[in-house]
Amino acid sequence: MSPQQTSEEMNWPSQIAPWILKIGIPGVLCLWLVYWATTKVDRQLHSIENAVITHQTESKELKSSVDSLKYEVQLQQNRTNLILQQICVNGAALKDRSNCFR
Repeated sequence: MSPQQTSEEMNWPSQIAPWILKIGIPGVLCLWLVYWATTKVDRQLHSIENAVITHQTESKELKSSVDSLKYEVQLQQNRTNLILQQICVNGAALKDRSNCFR
């Protein structure tokens, strides 16, 4: 950097003063607000968007896992019910066997 640029960068209040006089304090505040909104808020929105996408992906994976587990539990429950039904039939009197199929 040249010494001239360094001195200009150090004198930024003197560069902003004419803008304040031309457009006024409300205009400067408005410009600052637009600058702030386009930089900070935009970055925050991108980070929120990335977090939502990650959450959505993890939710889909979790739902798939839960569905798979639910199917396995249902199969095991059906097998257990068949075994219990057979035990009931084998242990029940002939007239009471129909109660085992409820």
